[in-house]
Amino acid sequence: MLYAIISEDVPNSLERRLAARPDHLARLEALRDEGRVVLAGPHPAIDADNPGDAGFSGSLVVAEFDSLEEANAWADADPYMIAGVYAKVIVKPFKKFCLDPNRRVWRVRPLFTEPVENSVQTRRTLCAKPELAPAASS
Repeated sequence: MLYAIISEDVPNSLERRLAARPDHLARLEALRDEGRVVLAGPHPAIDADNPGDAGFSGSLVVAEFDSLEEANAWADADPYMIAGVYAKVIVKPFKKFCLDPNRRVWRVRPLFTEPVENSVQTRRTLCAKPELAPAASS
């Protein structure tokens, strides 16, 4: 099952973050190499891709674990947690919204601009892998 690991940094965490970053990334890369990471990344403290000295306010990891207990144990062993970067970590089950089968990005706009008959089935069709999409009825 997927779990979201939502972490909030302590104030002025940048120096600690930078010191623990290589070990933190090594763990994420190992999880990625096992095919278990859906997405991961930091939350910049300001509205910028590179926040510079402003640093980060937290992190998000969405990954597959066998249980909530396993996800919590993984989060507890994070080098950022050990280094005191995180003030708070929440781990909870996560349900992934469907991807557009033709692009590798999340839908950020509504699927429909006007009412669609049987919209649940239509959404399932749009979200299914092309080879799994139900055939159109005539």
